[in-house]
This record gives sequence, structure tokens and C-alpha cells, in this order.
Amino acid sequence: MKADLPAVFQVGMLLIALALTVGHFYAEPARWRLAYVREKSWQSTRDLFFATSLASYLLPFKLGIPLRLVLSSRVLAIGASRLATVVAIDTAVTLAAWGSIALVAGGKSAVDLLSGVALRSQTLWVAGGAVALALLALCLGRVRRAVYTLWTSVRESPKEVVAALALAMIDVLSYGPRHAAIAIAIGLSPDRWGVWASCGIVATFAGIASGMPMGLVGYDATLMLLLGATGVDSSQALIIVAINRVMSIASAVLLGLPAAYRLGLGGGMVAVFRRMREMARGR
Repeated sequence: MKADLPAVFQVGMLLIALALTVGHFYAEPARWRLAYVREKSWQSTRDLFFATSLASYLLPFKLGIPLRLVLSSRVLAIGASRLATVVAIDTAVTLAAWGSIALVAGGKSAVDLLSGVALRSQTLWVAGGAVALALLALCLGRVRRAVYTLWTSVRESPKEVVAALALAMIDVLSYGPRHAAIAIAIGLSPDRWGVWASCGIVATFAGIASGMPMGLVGYDATLMLLLGATGVDSSQALIIVAINRVMSIASAVLLGLPAAYRLGLGGGMVAVFRRMREMARGR
């Protein structure tokens, strides 16, 4: 399973993964700026989403959402009704992008496992089936609402929704090569990059579907389960999880802190945290 790769090549893979991680943080403001709030400046839209991405790591889930709504209303200067509409449309667009791509990636993962690539035990299949059923149960209500919202939005503003969906799908697809690059960087076979990419996309979707902040447990458990099913050692799988999380948190801090300062939320991590918490609580 382990490949003997030059150190320079492995470092290059990590840099590619880091670039894709940073690119993800630019994807959401780009989508909003190009699809929903074209009249707003790129700088303010970018800083808004950089700061709220940082908030998702600093604040509990129940405070992170209110803060995003408060900041969005202030920075973008749009009414509550328009903001609620855009949030509903973007949620549907994002879920459609993730659901469709994760379905394809999940199918590929299933084919890889069924073809006998180091399938370990029946217990693994039982666990995998339980995870799949749990995710399906969690997503059914969201999917139904998202399909209705998406269909209504396409009829009312097709160009806006198509542009947003295309940008969301590019963002979702980037999770594949990101995980593949990390896997190759730690010594897994480059020949199986598609397997690593599929596992990364499915695991990230599992984290989103779980509803937990940062996809805790859902992402980690699913990625380790899928990688383990393809023969990856548990310690290697854990390293991939850790590297991906470190890159995400580091990017959120390095991009989010300067953005929060530019938005007047404070000049340091503690000050930003306090101000974000106050705003989320309506103070």
C-alpha cells in the first residue's frame, strides 16, 4: 500500500493540498459575489466569509449561524427578506452540489470495495451500511426542501442559480484532489488517487450531513472507515484526517483574522472571539 516517493514530491503534494484548501475559502465569497450580490464589492464579500469561516471554528454551532446572518446583513447591507431568500437558495444549491457529487463518488467507492480491494470483514460492511442509512435518514428532509427551493429559484432566476450551482460543484470537486494529494504525500500509492479522492468527498459529505460543527465525528469516522476498507492502515488514515483538519483551521485563522480586523471586529484572536460572541448574542 505504501509507495516509496521522493521527499520533494511529497512536499509538493502537501502544497497542492494546501492551495486547494485555501481555494475552498475563496469559493463561497466568489459564489455569492458572482451569483447573488453582484452589486457589492469583492473585498467586503470576501472579508465577510473569511470572518464567518473563522467564527465556525471559534463559536459553538448555535452561535455561528446567528453571527453569519448578522454580519451578512451589516456588511452586504441587504434586507432581512432578501438575505433569507439568498441563504435558502444557496443552501439548496450547496446541498444539490454535494449530494450529486457525493452520490457519484460513493458509487465509485462501492465499486472499489466490491471489486475486492482489501475488504477486511463483514463487520465493516455492516458498519458501512449503518452509516449510509443514517446519512440517508438525516438528509431526506433537507433534500426534499432543497429540491423545492431549487426548482422554484430556477424558474424565477435561472442564470443566478445555474452560476451558483456551477461554482458550488467546482468547490465540492476540489475536495477530491485535496484528499488525494494528502494521501499521496504520506506515502499512499499515486495510482489509486481516484480512490483517495472519492473517500474524501464522501467523508466530507457525511460530516456536512451530520450537522456537527466542522463535521466532527461524521467526517472523521467515515473517512477512516472508507480508507480502512480499502486497506489503508488506521494510523495512516488518522494522519490524513489530522492533516486536512490542520490545513483547514490554519487557513481559517490566517485568512479570517485579518478579515475580522478589516471589518472592525478586533485586532487579535481573543478580541475577535469576544466581539463575535457578543454579536451572535445580539449585544
